[in-house]
Amino acid sequence: MNSDYGECPLNDTEALALCNEFVLVTNTDMDLAMKILQQNRWNLERAVSAFFDLENSQPTTSVSSVFFF
Repeated sequence: MNSDYGECPLNDTEALALCNEFVLVTNTDMDLAMKILQQNRWNLERAVSAFFDLENSQPTTSVSSVFFF
């Protein structure tokens, strides 16, 4: 994971654990979890907030379509 997301300050095990936690809280998939966590500097609380803020503000737009350009 570190090689794909060069700025990740975590080791692979820590990053995977955060992704799994994000998936459990948001009911999304690992790809989206990684992308949102990366965009939020691997801060789980900030990433979850960003996900739900976007989901609530964009009811007709898929959240994954916003995060995957």
